[in-house]
Amino acid sequence: MMLRSVTYGFYLTFLFALLACQKEEVGPQFAEGDVNAQGIRSVYVLNEGNFNWGNASLSIYNPDTKTVNNRFFEATNEYALGDVAQSITIRPTENRAYIVVNNSSKIEVVKLSDFTSEGVITGFNSPRYMSFSNDNTAYVSDLYDNNIYKLNTETMEISKRIAANGWTEDLWYQKNNLFVLNRGESELWVLNTITDTWENKFNFGEGLIDMTVDEDNNIYLLQSPEEGVSSLLKFNSTSKTLEATHEFPIGIRPQQIRVYRDKLYYIANDVYRVDLNDMTLPGVTIVEAGNRLFYNLEINPEDGAIYISDAVDYVQNGWVYVYDSSGAEKDRFEVNSIPGAIYFYNKEAPF
Repeated sequence: MMLRSVTYGFYLTFLFALLACQKEEVGPQFAEGDVNAQGIRSVYVLNEGNFNWGNASLSIYNPDTKTVNNRFFEATNEYALGDVAQSITIRPTENRAYIVVNNSSKIEVVKLSDFTSEGVITGFNSPRYMSFSNDNTAYVSDLYDNNIYKLNTETMEISKRIAANGWTEDLWYQKNNLFVLNRGESELWVLNTITDTWENKFNFGEGLIDMTVDEDNNIYLLQSPEEGVSSLLKFNSTSKTLEATHEFPIGIRPQQIRVYRDKLYYIANDVYRVDLNDMTLPGVTIVEAGNRLFYNLEINPEDGAIYISDAVDYVQNGWVYVYDSSGAEKDRFEVNSIPGAIYFYNKEAPF
């Protein structure tokens, strides 16, 4: 859900000084590529890396032993992951994970058990996110291509391109409907996956930038136009109607939203929590950023632990901080450059 604009001037100005002051790794570490790093429960962190540097990477954190294994994909497969790692889709029944590498225009298909490569799906322009509709069919959004891709994951090929003007981003599948956040058009689109035709296109105004879903299949949309206040929209995916709109106070500009049970969390420099039964915005601050650059936020669906990535300065190694629901820090671990997407997996209880 993230696209950051960091200029080359920034990199050129600070690169050498920053590389000279890299933080040393702290805490227990595995050797790179050690398959035992996954454990029963694993947290996968995709480090985007810098645009055009080809330094995207995968980190695996074990929350039980509090150990981290960096550059896991590269060490396991003996080649780099690529340029700008965007998202990962986990399929336990297939023993597979699909890693979308945005600026490399590809999806790396790996065995979930050890992350060794099973193949590469190509033919994209600038892929973003992936969502399955059945065992062998998935859809992929794209930043520039003006299409949604339909994949046959058995043959690892693109089977169809579905016209979709603009930058398509988040995807969520539910009962023959694929809900698509079209950031280019600032609309929520609904694709009938039986016919692969667009059934609905909902326009709520300018500035739709993020989407998340609660346990009752309500979709929450973050609206942050260039001018005016930011808003939180609640959309009923069953009736396909907008149920509520809540405005954030002036000056609060959220960049990302996530829902866990009856709470909504978001980043607006600091991390806030909102009670969905009350919806009083801006909610309460539970983690202050201080001098950190909070970049991504995810909630572990198993225990409600809050994982927040810190991009530091978009060049140095980043960090991930782990908090409980009250905002008390439980752990922190160093990863690689620009930690973005965070995903959770439990071998004994896949979710």
